[in-house]
Amino acid sequence: MDRVLAERFIDKSIQRKIWKEQGVESLAFEVFDDPSPALEYIINSKIDLIVKPCISSGSRGVQKIASKSHNALSTHLSNAFHHSKSNQIILEQYIQGTEFIIEVFFNNEALNILAILQKNKVPNTDNTVASELFTPDISEELFLNIAHKIRDAYIALGYKNGPGHAEIIIDEMKNIHLVEVAARGGGFLVYDTFVPKISNINLPLLSIKAACGDSINDLKIEKKYGLLSFIPTEVGILKSYSGFEEVNMIPGVEADFFGHIGRKYSLPSTDGDRIGYVMVVGAELNAAWATLEKCKKIIQVKYLYENH
Repeated sequence: MDRVLAERFIDKSIQRKIWKEQGVESLAFEVFDDPSPALEYIINSKIDLIVKPCISSGSRGVQKIASKSHNALSTHLSNAFHHSKSNQIILEQYIQGTEFIIEVFFNNEALNILAILQKNKVPNTDNTVASELFTPDISEELFLNIAHKIRDAYIALGYKNGPGHAEIIIDEMKNIHLVEVAARGGGFLVYDTFVPKISNINLPLLSIKAACGDSINDLKIEKKYGLLSFIPTEVGILKSYSGFEEVNMIPGVEADFFGHIGRKYSLPSTDGDRIGYVMVVGAELNAAWATLEKCKKIIQVKYLYENH
């Protein structure tokens, strides 16, 4: 991948500009390199907005504009500029709806959808931090509409081969809106563990072959149901955890803990504020949900609170 193509997948503002020029996505947006005009734009705007760093990851610096008070806006803009590696931010039209991530693989511009995953969000994070990903039941019509939108988004950017991770929002009228796309698989176990388990496609190996220029045969994608539930941080000093050995004995379950005993944690504000996960894969969605709830009852994470 050359520098020009890489920048199209790193910089959100470049993506939006190309999509607008080619008629792929029509959401309103503006790019700023100074807080003052950005503040004025928000105050005068008649639409709901979300602020994002142009170059960042993991929901860092992303905030829905819920208040137009000067102090709140100054804080949101400062946070977004702080996390932007290009010192630019983008203010986008905010869409209320259901968020999905689409894991794909391109083979000479041919799109293979490996997984469509719906997001549940951590409460009180303005719908910016994901708590769970799961494989929803969707109609064939919606599947085809998603595939059409995703293919247009990538082809417009000039992407032909390799893995992809797209984020979309579907509003109440079933309109599909692009959030962003990446020329890689999803992070936090999605690309290397979760998607291979539910699709039976070894995505890391496939990516290596594509990078080496090897020919890739038609993919035989399986469709299993899966849930990936993250354990978000809480306020306090981590005291203990238990139950992970027990839940890993349950068929179809994989779980792990990566928090640190004695470390002080706070409420989650980005996708990185996680200390563990539970993954369930099976043939039926309802059974997978039941297994996940069973695991949540077994797993115990305890904190010490500073005022105790």
